[in-house]
Amino acid sequence: MKRLKFFNSPLPEIKPTLGKFLAFVAVLVGLAWFFFFSESPNPRSLEYKVFRIGRDTSWYPLQLQGKEKNMVAFTNELLLAIAKTSGFHFEISDVRSHTLFENLERGDYDAVLSSLMPNQLNRQKYEFSDPFFLVGPVLVVNQDSPAKSLVDMEGKIVGVQRSSSLVFNIAQYPSMIAPYDQITVAFDQLLQDKIDGVITDLLTAYNHTHGYYAGQLKIIPPPLTNEGLRLISKHGVAQTYLLTHFNEGLKKIKENGEYQKLLTKWGLAQI
Repeated sequence: MKRLKFFNSPLPEIKPTLGKFLAFVAVLVGLAWFFFFSESPNPRSLEYKVFRIGRDTSWYPLQLQGKEKNMVAFTNELLLAIAKTSGFHFEISDVRSHTLFENLERGDYDAVLSSLMPNQLNRQKYEFSDPFFLVGPVLVVNQDSPAKSLVDMEGKIVGVQRSSSLVFNIAQYPSMIAPYDQITVAFDQLLQDKIDGVITDLLTAYNHTHGYYAGQLKIIPPPLTNEGLRLISKHGVAQTYLLTHFNEGLKKIKENGEYQKLLTKWGLAQI
């Protein structure tokens, strides 16, 4: 009889329990909504955020050939120009190379300036901006060479520095690779027509073709890889906002000529 009584009148016993359950669910939903939107910045709030950017002023492992301070000054003015164009705020902190990404991981910075390669493995961990300064290898040939790209060097002799990773990078092309201990020797032999081309990093190539070998040798653009300096961040809403605005601003100052003016001002070169 007691069991029948229980099933015959269920509502008085269930109603209070159901009401409490619904109230509990409502509280959970409210808390979830609060924490989600408090943790996820909206575009309006990011307009006033001061983004923290880390930088290693030695630019390791890049070899800037005495232009390290020039690059520091260039990036200072580059970021100011981009931020002014795109409408974001930032501050820069200079740190040592071995702590740069450690500090980024810890959250000390929103992004860092680095030459870390945007390969598949690194892209799983970080977001990369467009390169603002390319440093990859380029092909150098005699001034009167008809070559337009590395493909045109089929059957030719191309000099590279011994033990360089470039040997691996250009192995896919049907050229004869001539290794040199000193890249200056390769340039001399190129000028003497003993070899047909030289592949070296952009800065070295530019210094030689605009210095001692000016008017005799030329660079064939573009660089053979996408190596370069970029703004790099961890994945996140604020970070994506920063990199998107950085890319937009970089594109605009390249189009209006301000980017080239900064390169010229600080003695840096791109092709």
